[in-house]
Amino acid sequence: LYGRPLAEWVVGQERLSRWEGATLSQSALLWWLILMAPVGDAVYFLAGLSRVGFAKILFLSLVSRVPAVFVVAAAGAGVALLPWWQLALGFAGFVLLFWVLARQQKRLLSWIDRQVQRQSHD
Repeated sequence: LYGRPLAEWVVGQERLSRWEGATLSQSALLWWLILMAPVGDAVYFLAGLSRVGFAKILFLSLVSRVPAVFVVAAAGAGVALLPWWQLALGFAGFVLLFWVLARQQKRLLSWIDRQVQRQSHD
């Protein structure tokens, strides 16, 4: 009831089908790549449909996502101490980065999909 139908609804049937080969893999490198992909929590739906063990996903999440959260939190804490012009410059840089990534989203996701496909066939 909540397995594949829910994952298809969240991730999309096409992307889930493309990444299905990865769910058969137990490669730590492949799962680390998948966890680092900019797809939010969709990876955890994919992991739930896979044969990879819970302990491996937990470990890879801890070594990849937790440090990222600490870096973001530390950066956020330091932002309150910046002068207005540095905040404006940082915001402009963020907007520029967001714009570039949004324009390259298909290309970036396609590259990630190719990497996952290549790793899942090795």
